[in-house]
Amino acid sequence: MNGMSQEKFAPNGILTRGQLVTILHRLAGSPTPTGASPFTDVKEGRYYAEAVSWAAEQGLAQGVTETRFVPEAPATREQLVTFLCRYAAMHGVDTAAGGSLSNFPDASSVSSMPSSPCCGRCRLVSCKVWTGAWPQSLRNPRTDRCVP
Repeated sequence: MNGMSQEKFAPNGILTRGQLVTILHRLAGSPTPTGASPFTDVKEGRYYAEAVSWAAEQGLAQGVTETRFVPEAPATREQLVTFLCRYAAMHGVDTAAGGSLSNFPDASSVSSMPSSPCCGRCRLVSCKVWTGAWPQSLRNPRTDRCVP
């Protein structure tokens, strides 16, 4: 990670979708994608452009529509868990469900769609990566931003 500038890291900042895929892309060794981004809102030359293309090619991240990725939007908790789950699976980690979301006061708000983090959310909970200890101000995993 490089930080927000030469003088600022912003550890308490809001994580965007573009930042999230950039972190995973760099963690993977910054592999070169085979094609351009399928998303019209990912402009060539932006710091996240190559990462978004790579993440889409790998199936790690999808757009909010077929043509929009919305890289500057805050990453939701569901998106964070989904991207992490897919990244872990890509590297051979068993992401089969194995935990319970019962400690999360907003468990009933979690998506049950196949593209949701259902593959990894329970596994992340069972591995104690995700504990349910979110600030009370974070109520909806589908809309809440990822903040410490």
